[in-house]
Amino acid sequence: DGYYEKLSRGKTEEWVNVYVHGMYSQSQAGKPVYTTFKMDKHVSKTPLQVDPTLPVIVGQDCARSPASVFMQYGHDGRLRILRECTGFDMGAKTFLQMKINPTFKNYFFSCAVVFIGDPSWTRQNETDDNSWYKELKNWFPKDKGHHVKSAVTNDPIARINAIDELLRSWPDGEPAVIIDPSCKMLIEGLRSKYRYTKLKGSDNK
Repeated sequence: DGYYEKLSRGKTEEWVNVYVHGMYSQSQAGKPVYTTFKMDKHVSKTPLQVDPTLPVIVGQDCARSPASVFMQYGHDGRLRILRECTGFDMGAKTFLQMKINPTFKNYFFSCAVVFIGDPSWTRQNETDDNSWYKELKNWFPKDKGHHVKSAVTNDPIARINAIDELLRSWPDGEPAVIIDPSCKMLIEGLRSKYRYTKLKGSDNK
């Protein structure tokens, strides 16, 4: 009971149609996730300017290879992705000290910050009682105008669709999201590095 329901969790509609419902469809295996991303349109030709009057939204990915994207919604309704931070084999405290805090002080010191992270970031670290959630609340307290909030879902389909909707939207002929050229890791991921998992066949290839 519930086998196919469990199998379908976290999968795209395309995957479910092919591997659960047995429908004929083109497989997405190995293909880029965001086919609507256009390098010449979604990446700014010049550095984007920070608006000191607007809050900064930080999308936070945790675990041992953490990443952050610093964004602002402009008065024109466009989302500007201004900076990124990435780390490898790095805990919360180290990432905050070496990556997030310097970025905040150098570019966003006068801005209120809203951190949005995966709901699992409340899980305690293996080495102490703190979590990503607690560490961020300590570094960016509410009485200073900052907020640390969990995302409403960690469903990969919802997360992919949220970005894809922005990439597809062109109000007044301009893209709804524009990225600073300094965000090299994010740009490479959107271009082609972020791909659907390849499925292994009988020959394990």
